[in-house]
Amino acid sequence: MEYLNKMAEGTYEGYSFRQILLALFEELLQDEVLYLQKQEEHLAGLEEELLKKIPDYFYEMIMKYRKRFNIFHAYYEQLMNMGDVMQTSVNGGLSEEEKAQWQLFSNRAERLHDHVEMLREYLVQIRELYQSLIAVQQNQVMSILTVVTTIFLPLTLIAGWYGMNFPNMPEFGWKYAYPAVIIVSILVIILEIIYFKKKKML
Repeated sequence: MEYLNKMAEGTYEGYSFRQILLALFEELLQDEVLYLQKQEEHLAGLEEELLKKIPDYFYEMIMKYRKRFNIFHAYYEQLMNMGDVMQTSVNGGLSEEEKAQWQLFSNRAERLHDHVEMLREYLVQIRELYQSLIAVQQNQVMSILTVVTTIFLPLTLIAGWYGMNFPNMPEFGWKYAYPAVIIVSILVIILEIIYFKKKKML
């Protein structure tokens, strides 16, 4: 739109067709650096948010950025190819100055292409960070489940032992057997908790 306004205002009056074409392509890259910088800031914000709390629908956001960067990657590559074509395939119709200008255009497109490539790698790093955080959470959950299972394993043994109901078990005839089993179970749990805390497993 800005390019059309400039044409209406007569900014390109006296330009040749090739110069107008070059000006058009240069307009396509006018604010691209700022746009890519904003995308990089958005990725940095996403990374900071990820370190604080894993956001919902994370993969959906990653896929949205991935599709966007793939589009821009192909877009800048096409502009680079256009710059190369204009330098080599106009049958000598370009002056040395025009070739130099198209070379500058190609260089700008290549830098933007490299910037997008860097953003894609940054996105991969964020995804790997997400996967590592998920793995840490799962390991913590598994560690807690393992500790809880280990704590109650002796109690399961006691329950199974005295659930056999053999008639010659001496504890059945002792009137303090039931409170004694309760006290032993509590002591076992306390000792296991103390042990796990010393091993920093709790």
